[in-house]
Amino acid sequence: MIVCDPLPDEPFLCHALRNQLATGLDTHIQLFKQLRLQAKVATRRGPGRCAPTGETWVELLAKHCGLDPFDYAMDHTSFPLLLYGHVSALEGGRAKALARLDLQGPDSPRCDLLFCPACVEEDTQDYGFAYYRRKHQFLGSIRCSTHDVGLQSVARERMRVTTLPHVVTVSGGVPQPANSNNVREISRYQTLSEYVLDSGVRIDQWAACSSLTERIRTRWGHVQAEDLWDKAVDRFGEDWMLSLHQNSSAPGVGVGLTMRSFYLVTGLTAGSAQLDGILIAALLAFDDPREAFGCLVGDAELSQPAVDVVDHSVHRHDEELEAA
Repeated sequence: MIVCDPLPDEPFLCHALRNQLATGLDTHIQLFKQLRLQAKVATRRGPGRCAPTGETWVELLAKHCGLDPFDYAMDHTSFPLLLYGHVSALEGGRAKALARLDLQGPDSPRCDLLFCPACVEEDTQDYGFAYYRRKHQFLGSIRCSTHDVGLQSVARERMRVTTLPHVVTVSGGVPQPANSNNVREISRYQTLSEYVLDSGVRIDQWAACSSLTERIRTRWGHVQAEDLWDKAVDRFGEDWMLSLHQNSSAPGVGVGLTMRSFYLVTGLTAGSAQLDGILIAALLAFDDPREAFGCLVGDAELSQPAVDVVDHSVHRHDEELEAA
């Protein structure tokens, strides 16, 4: 089989599609059937009895490319987001973490896939085709942080049957808020979400909520969850907030962002919170995305690549503020 290595920030589903097309197969299901068959043959040649492989699709594709499955999941799926709130997610080793978080199929936090027209143009010049970016798929994304261009969308099922350069012919634009201040605040949110994706640090939601509660009380006093909701609506726009999680394929989410996260950070209730809600609350506590990120990760140690990514994003964010 032909092997196509993943490109920078390329989502798993897009990478699987490129391998499917390069191999001349009609569907991604056929690709993974072949990968599973290869894994069985490898097991049969090894010591002991031959047993059917139970590896996930992510593991199969990663090993096909000669990559560590856990590192591949951290760089090319929404796995870093799934680590949020899972206190024991990494107990038992990397392999068990992948199995526990159930990455059995193509992984994307939304049904529609987003892309930047400017990225498409650059990719076509550099590679001869275009590919999707993982950071564009984070819930709430509306603009490309690299080019400051509004994102466009293509239905996920269409991506499975079309070649990548054709995405621009089957796409629609992502609605942009009319209020320029809302766009600016959403840009801060996207910057913070990129920190979470690129750092690979698990956020402990209990510690994060405790830190945010203290900060919010220092800044806003003993506010109610409804007050934080109103402040968030003023900053980000109600339409954008209610659009979060709509058409989402992620398990266990409702339609639109709820106030559960705001109840948690005001100390009024206990339970789990949506990650995007915590990110919004963090930006209400700290205007600067880097300070918000520091509060969320607490004492977690960042790797040097993660530090470099955050520093680069901070520099870009400072330039955006100067330009505004």
